Amino acid sequence: MKTEETRALIKRYYKALTHGDRDDLRSCLSDDVVWQLPVTAGANGAGGSDEDGIVRGREAVAAELGGRTIKDTFDISEPFALEIRSMIVDGGNGGIHRHPLCGPHHGLGTRGLKPMIEEHLTIETDEGEMSTFIVRPESDGPFPVVLFLMDAPGKREELHDMARRVAATGYYVMLPNLYYRDVPSFTVHREDPASARYMAHLMGNLGNAMVARDASKLLEHAESDRSADADSVGVTGYCMSGPFALWLAAEFPQKIKAAASIHGVRLATDADDSPHKRATEMTGEILVMAAEFDDWVDRPHFDRLAEALDGAEVSHSAEWIEGVHHGFVFPQRPKYDKVASERHWELLHSLFDRNLGSQL
Repeated sequence: MKTEETRALIKRYYKALTHGDRDDLRSCLSDDVVWQLPVTAGANGAGGSDEDGIVRGREAVAAELGGRTIKDTFDISEPFALEIRSMIVDGGNGGIHRHPLCGPHHGLGTRGLKPMIEEHLTIETDEGEMSTFIVRPESDGPFPVVLFLMDAPGKREELHDMARRVAATGYYVMLPNLYYRDVPSFTVHREDPASARYMAHLMGNLGNAMVARDASKLLEHAESDRSADADSVGVTGYCMSGPFALWLAAEFPQKIKAAASIHGVRLATDADDSPHKRATEMTGEILVMAAEFDDWVDRPHFDRLAEALDGAEVSHSAEWIEGVHHGFVFPQRPKYDKVASERHWELLHSLFDRNLGSQL
Protein backbone atom coordinates (compact mmCIF):
# COMPACT_ATOMS: atom_id res chain seq x y z
CA MET A 1 0.00 0.00 0.00
CA LYS A 2 1.38 3.39 -0.99
CA THR A 3 2.13 6.04 1.64
CA GLU A 4 -0.70 8.36 0.59
CA GLU A 5 -3.17 5.47 0.51
CA THR A 6 -2.05 4.38 3.97
CA ARG A 7 -2.54 7.84 5.45
CA ALA A 8 -5.94 8.20 3.79
CA LEU A 9 -7.04 4.82 5.13
CA ILE A 10 -5.97 5.64 8.68
CA LYS A 11 -7.81 8.97 8.60
CA ARG A 12 -10.98 7.39 7.21
CA TYR A 13 -10.83 4.61 9.81
CA TYR A 14 -10.55 7.11 12.66
CA LYS A 15 -13.50 9.06 11.33
CA ALA A 16 -15.70 6.00 10.90
CA LEU A 17 -14.79 4.66 14.33
CA THR A 18 -15.48 7.99 16.00
CA HIS A 19 -18.86 8.47 14.33
CA GLY A 20 -20.09 4.87 14.44
CA ASP A 21 -20.30 4.66 10.64
CA ARG A 22 -20.45 0.89 10.21
CA ASP A 23 -20.45 0.83 6.41
CA ASP A 24 -17.38 3.03 6.12
CA LEU A 25 -15.68 1.17 8.96
CA ARG A 26 -16.32 -2.15 7.19
CA SER A 27 -14.68 -0.80 4.05
CA CYS A 28 -11.53 0.00 6.05
CA LEU A 29 -11.11 -3.54 7.40
CA SER A 30 -9.30 -6.48 5.86
CA ASP A 31 -11.16 -9.76 5.42
CA ASP A 32 -9.17 -11.38 8.24
CA VAL A 33 -9.44 -8.51 10.74
CA VAL A 34 -9.15 -9.51 14.41
CA TRP A 35 -10.82 -7.37 17.07
CA GLN A 36 -10.01 -8.13 20.70
CA LEU A 37 -12.30 -6.85 23.44
CA PRO A 38 -11.12 -6.86 27.06
CA VAL A 39 -13.45 -8.77 29.36
CA THR A 40 -14.37 -5.57 31.20
CA ALA A 41 -15.42 -3.84 28.00
CA GLY A 42 -18.78 -5.58 27.98
CA ALA A 43 -18.63 -7.22 24.57
CA ASN A 44 -22.10 -8.23 23.59
CA GLY A 45 -21.07 -11.16 21.45
CA ALA A 46 -23.18 -10.05 18.50
CA GLY A 47 -20.28 -10.59 16.16
CA GLY A 48 -19.37 -14.03 17.48
CA SER A 49 -16.60 -13.24 19.94
CA ASP A 50 -14.87 -16.19 21.61
CA GLU A 51 -14.24 -16.63 25.32
CA ASP A 52 -11.28 -14.25 25.18
CA GLY A 53 -13.43 -11.55 23.62
CA ILE A 54 -11.83 -11.93 20.19
CA VAL A 55 -13.92 -11.23 17.11
CA ARG A 56 -12.62 -12.44 13.76
CA GLY A 57 -13.44 -11.37 10.24
CA ARG A 58 -14.76 -8.21 8.61
CA GLU A 59 -18.46 -8.99 8.88
CA ALA A 60 -18.20 -10.25 12.47
CA VAL A 61 -16.36 -7.14 13.60
CA ALA A 62 -18.84 -4.90 11.80
CA ALA A 63 -21.71 -6.77 13.46
CA GLU A 64 -20.08 -6.44 16.87
CA LEU A 65 -19.78 -2.70 16.46
CA GLY A 66 -23.18 -2.26 14.90
CA GLY A 67 -23.94 1.34 14.04
CA ARG A 68 -22.76 2.58 17.39
CA THR A 69 -20.08 5.05 18.36
CA ILE A 70 -17.09 4.00 20.48
CA LYS A 71 -18.84 5.35 23.57
CA ASP A 72 -21.97 3.30 22.91
CA THR A 73 -20.02 0.19 21.96
CA PHE A 74 -18.43 -0.11 25.38
CA ASP A 75 -21.45 1.07 27.37
CA ILE A 76 -19.56 4.03 28.79
CA SER A 77 -21.65 6.73 30.42
CA GLU A 78 -18.83 8.88 31.80
CA PRO A 79 -16.21 10.81 29.79
CA PHE A 80 -13.66 8.37 28.42
CA ALA A 81 -10.33 8.33 26.64
CA LEU A 82 -9.36 6.49 23.49
CA GLU A 83 -5.73 5.50 23.85
CA ILE A 84 -4.11 4.52 20.59
CA ARG A 85 -1.47 1.94 21.33
CA SER A 86 -0.64 1.21 17.71
CA MET A 87 -2.04 1.45 14.22
CA ILE A 88 -1.63 -1.36 11.72
CA VAL A 89 -2.31 -1.16 8.05
CA ASP A 90 -2.20 -4.41 6.11
CA GLY A 91 -0.32 -3.62 2.94
CA GLY A 92 -1.28 -6.92 1.37
CA ASN A 93 -5.03 -6.93 1.81
CA GLY A 94 -5.39 -3.16 1.80
CA GLY A 95 -7.22 -2.81 5.10
CA ILE A 96 -6.89 -2.44 8.85
CA HIS A 97 -6.04 -5.92 10.08
CA ARG A 98 -5.84 -6.00 13.85
CA HIS A 99 -7.50 -3.86 16.51
CA PRO A 100 -6.68 -5.16 20.01
CA LEU A 101 -8.08 -3.09 22.87
CA CYS A 102 -5.99 -2.48 25.97
CA GLY A 103 -7.68 -1.74 29.30
CA PRO A 104 -8.37 0.47 30.98
CA HIS A 105 -8.12 2.60 27.85
CA HIS A 106 -9.04 1.34 24.42
CA GLY A 107 -6.29 1.25 21.86
CA LEU A 108 -5.90 0.79 18.18
CA GLY A 109 -3.51 -1.95 17.31
CA THR A 110 -2.24 -3.22 14.03
CA ARG A 111 -0.66 -6.20 12.62
CA GLY A 112 2.82 -6.59 13.78
CA LEU A 113 4.24 -3.82 11.83
CA LYS A 114 4.58 -0.29 13.11
CA PRO A 115 2.97 0.24 16.52
CA MET A 116 3.14 3.63 18.15
CA ILE A 117 5.74 4.50 20.76
CA GLU A 118 4.67 6.72 23.65
CA GLU A 119 6.69 8.45 26.35
CA HIS A 120 5.70 10.42 29.40
CA LEU A 121 8.80 12.33 30.41
CA THR A 122 10.00 15.49 32.10
CA ILE A 123 11.92 18.15 30.20
CA GLU A 124 14.08 20.41 32.33
CA THR A 125 13.78 24.14 31.74
CA ASP A 126 15.29 27.10 33.57
CA GLU A 127 11.89 27.58 35.21
CA GLY A 128 11.00 24.07 36.31
CA GLU A 129 10.18 20.57 35.13
CA MET A 130 7.81 20.39 32.16
CA SER A 131 5.96 17.08 31.92
CA THR A 132 5.58 16.16 28.26
CA PHE A 133 3.77 13.45 26.35
CA ILE A 134 5.58 12.28 23.20
CA VAL A 135 4.12 9.90 20.64
CA ARG A 136 5.48 8.72 17.29
CA PRO A 137 5.42 5.68 14.98
CA GLU A 138 7.75 2.86 15.96
CA SER A 139 9.80 2.92 12.75
CA ASP A 140 13.11 4.72 12.77
CA GLY A 141 12.06 7.97 11.13
CA PRO A 142 13.18 10.64 11.55
CA PHE A 143 9.70 12.12 11.74
CA PRO A 144 8.79 15.80 11.43
CA VAL A 145 8.05 17.34 14.82
CA VAL A 146 4.63 18.68 15.77
CA LEU A 147 4.27 20.77 18.93
CA PHE A 148 0.75 20.19 20.22
CA LEU A 149 -0.17 23.03 22.58
CA MET A 150 -2.90 22.39 25.12
CA ASP A 151 -6.05 24.36 25.73
CA ALA A 152 -6.90 25.91 29.11
CA PRO A 153 -8.53 22.82 30.73
CA GLY A 154 -5.10 21.23 30.88
CA LYS A 155 -2.96 18.40 29.53
CA ARG A 156 -5.23 15.37 29.73
CA GLU A 157 -6.06 12.09 28.03
CA GLU A 158 -8.43 13.75 25.59
CA LEU A 159 -5.47 15.72 24.22
CA HIS A 160 -3.19 12.67 24.32
CA ASP A 161 -5.70 10.98 22.04
CA MET A 162 -5.68 13.93 19.64
CA ALA A 163 -1.87 13.91 19.64
CA ARG A 164 -1.95 10.22 18.74
CA ARG A 165 -4.22 10.96 15.83
CA VAL A 166 -1.61 13.35 14.43
CA ALA A 167 1.30 10.99 15.14
CA ALA A 168 -0.40 8.02 13.49
CA THR A 169 0.12 9.60 10.09
CA GLY A 170 3.87 9.97 10.55
CA TYR A 171 4.80 12.67 13.06
CA TYR A 172 6.79 13.04 16.27
CA VAL A 173 4.24 14.83 18.45
CA MET A 174 5.12 16.64 21.68
CA LEU A 175 2.37 17.70 24.10
CA PRO A 176 3.72 19.63 27.12
CA ASN A 177 2.04 20.76 30.34
CA LEU A 178 2.33 24.51 29.91
CA TYR A 179 1.21 25.08 33.51
CA TYR A 180 4.32 23.39 34.93
CA ARG A 181 5.60 26.59 36.55
CA ASP A 182 2.60 26.54 38.86
CA VAL A 183 1.52 22.91 39.08
CA PRO A 184 2.92 19.52 37.97
CA SER A 185 -0.40 18.61 36.34
CA PHE A 186 -3.89 20.01 36.03
CA THR A 187 -7.23 19.04 34.54
CA VAL A 188 -10.20 21.28 35.14
CA HIS A 189 -13.35 19.94 36.79
CA ARG A 190 -15.99 22.10 35.16
CA GLU A 191 -18.64 21.33 37.74
CA ASP A 192 -16.41 22.76 40.47
CA PRO A 193 -16.34 26.60 40.49
CA ALA A 194 -13.06 26.59 42.43
CA SER A 195 -11.43 24.44 39.74
CA ALA A 196 -12.68 26.75 37.00
CA ARG A 197 -11.32 29.79 38.86
CA TYR A 198 -7.96 28.08 39.29
CA MET A 199 -7.89 27.34 35.57
CA ALA A 200 -8.38 31.04 34.85
CA HIS A 201 -5.54 31.84 37.26
CA LEU A 202 -3.19 29.38 35.54
CA MET A 203 -4.14 30.64 32.10
CA GLY A 204 -3.51 34.22 33.17
CA ASN A 205 0.02 33.32 34.28
CA LEU A 206 1.05 32.29 30.76
CA GLY A 207 2.35 34.50 27.99
CA ASN A 208 3.71 34.24 24.47
CA ALA A 209 7.33 34.77 25.47
CA MET A 210 7.12 32.13 28.20
CA VAL A 211 5.78 29.53 25.76
CA ALA A 212 8.49 30.47 23.28
CA ARG A 213 11.08 29.58 25.94
CA ASP A 214 9.29 26.28 26.50
CA ALA A 215 9.23 25.57 22.77
CA SER A 216 12.98 26.14 22.63
CA LYS A 217 13.49 23.41 25.23
CA LEU A 218 11.09 21.08 23.43
CA LEU A 219 13.02 21.55 20.21
CA GLU A 220 16.32 20.96 21.99
CA HIS A 221 14.95 17.63 23.19
CA ALA A 222 13.75 16.77 19.69
CA GLU A 223 17.19 17.56 18.30
CA SER A 224 18.68 15.00 20.66
CA ASP A 225 16.31 12.25 19.50
CA ARG A 226 17.28 10.54 16.26
CA SER A 227 13.60 9.70 15.69
CA ALA A 228 12.76 13.40 15.33
CA ASP A 229 13.48 15.81 12.51
CA ALA A 230 13.75 19.06 14.46
CA ASP A 231 14.39 21.07 11.29
CA SER A 232 10.89 20.35 10.02
CA VAL A 233 8.43 21.52 12.65
CA GLY A 234 4.72 22.22 12.84
CA VAL A 235 2.67 23.56 15.72
CA THR A 236 -1.02 23.53 16.55
CA GLY A 237 -2.62 25.45 19.40
CA TYR A 238 -6.15 25.29 20.72
CA CYS A 239 -8.10 28.05 22.49
CA MET A 240 -5.62 29.76 24.84
CA SER A 241 -2.72 28.31 22.83
CA GLY A 242 -3.87 29.63 19.47
CA PRO A 243 -1.84 32.82 19.91
CA PHE A 244 1.11 30.79 21.20
CA ALA A 245 1.17 28.79 17.96
CA LEU A 246 1.26 31.94 15.82
CA TRP A 247 3.86 33.54 18.08
CA LEU A 248 6.10 30.51 17.70
CA ALA A 249 5.76 30.69 13.91
CA ALA A 250 7.28 34.17 14.11
CA GLU A 251 9.81 33.25 16.81
CA PHE A 252 11.25 30.22 14.98
CA PRO A 253 10.71 30.94 11.27
CA GLN A 254 13.62 28.75 10.16
CA LYS A 255 12.17 25.69 11.84
CA ILE A 256 8.39 26.09 12.00
CA LYS A 257 7.01 25.48 8.54
CA ALA A 258 3.34 25.26 9.50
CA ALA A 259 1.24 26.61 12.37
CA ALA A 260 -2.43 26.33 13.25
CA SER A 261 -4.66 28.27 15.62
CA ILE A 262 -7.94 26.49 16.30
CA HIS A 263 -10.59 28.67 17.96
CA GLY A 264 -7.67 30.61 19.39
CA VAL A 265 -8.00 33.69 21.60
CA ARG A 266 -6.09 37.01 21.75
CA LEU A 267 -4.92 36.72 18.15
CA ALA A 268 -5.15 40.38 17.13
CA THR A 269 -5.32 42.72 20.10
CA ASP A 270 -3.79 46.08 21.00
CA ALA A 271 -1.23 44.41 23.25
CA ASP A 272 2.44 44.77 22.33
CA ASP A 273 2.79 41.01 22.07
CA SER A 274 -0.28 40.39 19.92
CA PRO A 275 0.67 37.71 17.34
CA HIS A 276 -0.77 39.61 14.39
CA LYS A 277 1.90 42.27 14.87
CA ARG A 278 4.54 39.69 13.96
CA ALA A 279 2.90 38.51 10.75
CA THR A 280 5.82 39.76 8.65
CA GLU A 281 8.12 37.38 10.53
CA MET A 282 6.05 34.29 9.74
CA THR A 283 7.47 32.30 6.86
CA GLY A 284 5.54 29.05 7.32
CA GLU A 285 1.98 28.37 6.23
CA ILE A 286 -0.70 29.43 8.71
CA LEU A 287 -4.13 27.91 9.38
CA VAL A 288 -6.69 29.81 11.45
CA MET A 289 -10.14 28.47 12.33
CA ALA A 290 -12.60 30.54 14.36
CA ALA A 291 -16.13 29.86 15.57
CA GLU A 292 -19.05 32.17 14.93
CA PHE A 293 -20.09 31.99 18.58
CA ASP A 294 -16.99 32.79 20.59
CA ASP A 295 -16.84 35.20 23.52
CA TRP A 296 -13.11 35.71 22.97
CA VAL A 297 -12.94 36.30 19.22
CA ASP A 298 -15.67 38.16 17.35
CA ARG A 299 -15.73 38.80 13.62
CA PRO A 300 -13.84 42.14 13.73
CA HIS A 301 -11.11 40.44 15.79
CA PHE A 302 -10.87 37.61 13.25
CA ASP A 303 -10.85 40.04 10.32
CA ARG A 304 -8.05 42.05 11.92
CA LEU A 305 -5.86 38.97 12.04
CA ALA A 306 -6.75 37.96 8.48
CA GLU A 307 -5.90 41.44 7.23
CA ALA A 308 -2.52 41.31 8.97
CA LEU A 309 -1.72 37.97 7.34
CA ASP A 310 -2.88 39.26 3.97
CA GLY A 311 -0.84 42.43 4.32
CA ALA A 312 2.29 40.46 5.20
CA GLU A 313 1.67 38.13 2.26
CA VAL A 314 1.76 35.11 4.57
CA SER A 315 0.61 31.86 3.00
CA HIS A 316 -2.49 31.12 5.03
CA SER A 317 -6.04 29.88 5.26
CA ALA A 318 -8.45 31.64 7.63
CA GLU A 319 -11.88 30.07 8.12
CA TRP A 320 -14.78 31.65 9.96
CA ILE A 321 -17.10 28.74 10.73
CA GLU A 322 -20.73 29.70 11.01
CA GLY A 323 -23.11 28.01 13.39
CA VAL A 324 -20.51 26.55 15.77
CA HIS A 325 -19.21 27.53 19.20
CA HIS A 326 -15.83 27.94 20.84
CA GLY A 327 -14.52 24.46 21.63
CA PHE A 328 -16.16 22.75 18.66
CA VAL A 329 -13.15 20.46 18.16
CA PHE A 330 -13.29 18.58 21.47
CA PRO A 331 -15.55 15.51 21.69
CA GLN A 332 -15.92 15.81 25.47
CA ARG A 333 -17.20 19.37 25.38
CA PRO A 334 -20.90 20.24 25.15
CA LYS A 335 -20.26 22.48 22.13
CA TYR A 336 -18.58 19.72 20.12
CA ASP A 337 -19.55 19.78 16.46
CA LYS A 338 -18.68 16.65 14.46
CA VAL A 339 -18.68 18.27 11.05
CA ALA A 340 -16.57 21.24 12.08
CA SER A 341 -14.21 19.03 14.08
CA GLU A 342 -13.60 16.71 11.16
CA ARG A 343 -13.10 19.73 8.91
CA HIS A 344 -10.39 20.81 11.36
CA TRP A 345 -8.74 17.39 11.15
CA GLU A 346 -8.75 17.41 7.35
CA LEU A 347 -7.24 20.89 7.18
CA LEU A 348 -4.67 20.15 9.89
CA HIS A 349 -3.48 16.93 8.28
CA SER A 350 -3.29 18.64 4.90
CA LEU A 351 -1.34 21.56 6.37
CA PHE A 352 1.27 19.28 7.94
CA ASP A 353 1.48 16.90 5.00
CA ARG A 354 2.08 19.78 2.56
CA ASN A 355 4.72 21.53 4.61
CA LEU A 356 6.39 18.88 6.74
CA GLY A 357 6.17 15.71 4.70
CA SER A 358 5.21 12.68 6.77
CA GLN A 359 7.68 9.79 6.56
CA LEU A 360 5.06 7.03 6.64
